[in-house]
This record gives sequence, structure tokens and C-alpha cells, in this order.
Amino acid sequence: MAGQQTVDFWHRLRHNRLALIGLIYLGWLTVVAFAAPLLAPHNPVRDFPGYCLQPPSWLTHTVTTAAPATDDTPWFWLGTDRSCRDIFSRLIYGSRTSLLVGVITMLLTAGIGTCIGLIAGFYGHLTDALLMRLADIVLAFPSILLFIVVMFALRDTPVGTFMNGFPLLFALLALVSWVDIARLVRSEVLSLKERAFVEAARALGAPMQHILLRHMLPQTIGLIIVASVLLVPSAMITEATLAFLGIGLRQVTDPDALFPVSWGTMILEGKNSMNTQPWLLIASTMAIALTTLAVTLVGDGLRDVFDPGHQRS
Repeated sequence: MAGQQTVDFWHRLRHNRLALIGLIYLGWLTVVAFAAPLLAPHNPVRDFPGYCLQPPSWLTHTVTTAAPATDDTPWFWLGTDRSCRDIFSRLIYGSRTSLLVGVITMLLTAGIGTCIGLIAGFYGHLTDALLMRLADIVLAFPSILLFIVVMFALRDTPVGTFMNGFPLLFALLALVSWVDIARLVRSEVLSLKERAFVEAARALGAPMQHILLRHMLPQTIGLIIVASVLLVPSAMITEATLAFLGIGLRQVTDPDALFPVSWGTMILEGKNSMNTQPWLLIASTMAIALTTLAVTLVGDGLRDVFDPGHQRS
């Protein structure tokens, strides 16, 4: 039965061309992120004195800096930034940060939202009321204001500097993103707990954990997957926004760092030169736009797979 469901899943997804294109792009981006040391022509934090703000090398064969043009002249596919670093290499390594932020935030948010939704929907009454009022409070508070206040307060503390600020960023993103999943799961559980198979499990004396994990959770897993995937673009854009505001992940100078740069940081570094050196912004903004579009296409495709009625409507 499970094997047949898997075959049906891939059959439906394969016939959604937009979702398939998005999935192929994300697969390619994942390979790029893992193989960054092999694909990047230069170290992303290495500077090349005398080659600052160079346009893409393929646009011109002459070097217009104080450095002499020789056979050893480095090649910069997308040019260099103000610190004389190769933009193409930084773009490749930046994919690691964006994918990590999106995936970890998705997993944390899905876990928190699913647990709260299951508990609120199953127990109801006071438990449901308290958890849903908590959700209302989270929604009512401006998330960007929370990010700014917390980042400014903790960015230079041990909490903010631990692992370059990744845990703090993950915690904040999950804190403001769990509400939608919790409400979706709660709504589904409210309808499921009156079904005959749940009543039968209760009559047989099944414990609450068994009913939630073995009977209700599998019925909501499709809904959770779709909602979780659609959170990834939001997490990526939020990370880029915080970096653009100067309160995102900290700058890295360690040449051996696994996550030395983010696309949002690249946008911040290029915003003051967008009129004279547009290549500083084009690559990173296009990368963010294409990645968020691809994830959105996959999410919409998964929604059509798990809920064919939604597609027909």
C-alpha cells in the first residue's frame, strides 16, 4: 500500500511541469551547495588587491586597474566587490547559507506547529483556547520589529555570536512562523477526532500518544508537508532582509568557514554601487528570486498532489 502511494505521488508530481522544473532547480542548487569547494574558482573571503570592483571578465579582456594585465590575471566570472573578492565564488557559497536557513527553519517550524496543533485540536477546551490565544499574540506582534529588537540586543552577546548567530536566527524564525501550521493541523484534528477510527481507538483504551501519532498525524502529514515547504521562501527572504539591514548573520573572515557569506550580505555590500556597478546586485538578487520561485512552484505542486480537488477548483 505504501509503495503504491509512493508511485502515485511521483506520478502526479511528474505531470506538474512547473513543480518538476522547480524540483530540478532545487536539486541542482543542492549539488552546488555541497560541492562549493570544488565549483568555486576562488575562496569566497580571499581578496585580490588591485582588482576591486572589476566587471565580469567575459565582458572585457582588459584589466582597468593598477595591476598589470598578464597571463596570471585572475578571471572573475561575475566581477569583484569593493573588497576585491570574487562575486561568483561568494554566490556559490551563499547558496549554502540560504538552503540551510530555509531547511532548518522549515523543520523547526513544522515540529513546533505540528505539536501545538495536535495538542490544541485533540484536547480542546481550555488547552485549545490558551494555545490559540498565544497564536493570536504571535501574529499580532510585528515580526520584523521582533527581529530588530532581539538582534540588536543579543547580536554581540555570547548567544548572538555562538555559531555565527545561526541558532539565534533559527529560533527567531521558528518563533514567528509556527502559527499557520498549528492552525492548519488543529483544524484537521478537530474534524478527525470525531471519526469512527478515532472513536474505536479510544474505546479500545489506546493512550493519547498512540492516537495522536498513529492515527491523526498520518492523516495530516500531507497538509504539514505543503505548509512547511511554503515556509522556506519566507525564511530565505527574511534572512536576506536582516542581512540587508545589517543585523543578520555576522561577517566571516575565516577562509575555512563552511558558511562564509549569504546572498543578503552580498546585496548589502552592493546597494551603494547599484548605479555604477550593477553586477554587485544582479547575481545575488537573481539567486534569491529564482530559489524562492522554485520552492514556491514545488510547494504548489505538492499541494496539487496531496489535494487534487484544490487543483480542479
